[in-house]
Amino acid sequence: MRLVMAVAVLGCLMLTSVLEGQAQPSELVGTWRIVKYCDRDSTGAMVEPLGPNPTGLFVYTPTGQLSIQAMRTPPAGPLAGEPVRLRSLGELRPFYFGYFGTYSILSDSTVVHHVLGGTFPDYIGTDQPRRYSIRGDTLSIGAPLFLCRVLIRAK
Repeated sequence: MRLVMAVAVLGCLMLTSVLEGQAQPSELVGTWRIVKYCDRDSTGAMVEPLGPNPTGLFVYTPTGQLSIQAMRTPPAGPLAGEPVRLRSLGELRPFYFGYFGTYSILSDSTVVHHVLGGTFPDYIGTDQPRRYSIRGDTLSIGAPLFLCRVLIRAK
């Protein structure tokens, strides 16, 4: 009986030690509101493809589902008012994008978005790794070496 108890305690201690070294999914879970969205252009310069005041949400559910929606504010182009017929999703890119799927946390600084659908046809069916950092209620996330998307936890 003592041996069984000792093994159980040791197992719990080892599991706690392993979990302390990994990201806790609950840290990323929630709804995050975009406050800054930037990218690098072909020359490496920082650009704001959705303008200086983007709006949108990144949603990470406790069950591993992901939804990302982002757009230019104020709405422009085909989102500005009158209904328009789009010939392709590519016409939306300068003004809006979104995708959905599932996510996996690989470490305390890397999440992978497993894209099932969205406005980027080249993303569908792919894994999109993203580096991230959370400080308080602020999430910085982006492609490796470029954490230029800043979001705050929605309350």
